[in-house]
Amino acid sequence: MGRIMDDISKWPIEKRRSKLEDIYLERMGVPLNLDHPKRFTEKQQWRKLYENDPRLPQIVDKLTFKQYIRERLGEGYTAPIIDVWHNSDDVDLRAIPDNCIVKSNCGSDTNFCLRVFDKNDIDIDVAEKNIKESWFDRKLLNTNSFASWYYNIKPCVIVEGLIDDTLGGPDDYKFYCFDGEPHFMLYIEGRFDENGVRDFSEGYYTTDMKLLDVHYGNHKINYNTPKTRHMEKMLEISRLLSKDFSFVRVDFMEGEKGIFLSEMTFTHSSGFAKYVPEEFDYEWGELWHIPQENQ
Repeated sequence: MGRIMDDISKWPIEKRRSKLEDIYLERMGVPLNLDHPKRFTEKQQWRKLYENDPRLPQIVDKLTFKQYIRERLGEGYTAPIIDVWHNSDDVDLRAIPDNCIVKSNCGSDTNFCLRVFDKNDIDIDVAEKNIKESWFDRKLLNTNSFASWYYNIKPCVIVEGLIDDTLGGPDDYKFYCFDGEPHFMLYIEGRFDENGVRDFSEGYYTTDMKLLDVHYGNHKINYNTPKTRHMEKMLEISRLLSKDFSFVRVDFMEGEKGIFLSEMTFTHSSGFAKYVPEEFDYEWGELWHIPQENQ
C-alpha cells in the first residue's frame, strides 16, 4: 500500500480507523481488533488513534526532544546540534562538516536521514534537491501518518555532530519499557559497512543480555552478545524516562564518546512489525496495559 497523499489529520476519526484496519489486515494478514486489542501491534494502532497525551509532540519531534531530555537529565545526553534548517531556503550542504548526520525532525531514519562521511562522496546538488523538495513536505513525513501526535509538528532539518567517528557508526540499544520497567531490548551493532552503506543486523535480548528467539521482517539476526559497559546506566535512565508511560521504547546510541539518547518511540515500526514467532506479539501485548482496559 503506497503512501497516502491526502491530509490524514483532517480525516474524521471513523475514516482513520477504517483505513487503519484495512492497512493492518493487508500488512499483518490478520484483522485489527481495536475494541479489545490483545496483540502488541494492535495496542500500538489503538494508541495512534485514541491516545492524546500532550507530552508526545515535544518528545517525538527530534529537535524539541533534545530540550525535553535536558530538562530531565541535564546537558550532554543527546548528540550536539550543528545547524537547524527551518525551511528549504536554509539548506546548504556545502556548509556542513565532514562526519555528521543530516536528518528530518519528524521522519523515519531510513528515508529522511543522510550520514555524511565525506562531502566529496556526495552529489551535493542532487542531495540538496531531494532535501528541499521532500524533507519539508509534511505529507511525506510522519506528520501525515495515523499517529496524531505528529499533526502539529513543523518540519525542519537538523545537522548533528557525531558521537562515534568509526565507519560503522554507534551501536543502538532500544529498551522496551512498560509502566516504567524495561523488559527487553533491541540491539543493533553499527549501521554501516566499510563503504558507508546501511547494513546491519539486530537481535532482541533480555536486560541481562540473553538472546530472545524472536525477530521481525527481513532483518538479519545479530547473535553477538551486546558489548556495552553502560547497561546499568541505560537501565536507570530508561526507568526514569518511562515511569509515566504505559509503554515507550527508550533508544540509546553508544559510541566512542559514551551513551546518548536518540529518541523515545511510542509505536515501534508504526505497529506493523510482524514478529516471528507470532506468540511474542501476544506476550508483549500482555505487558502493556492501555487505558481502554481499565474502562
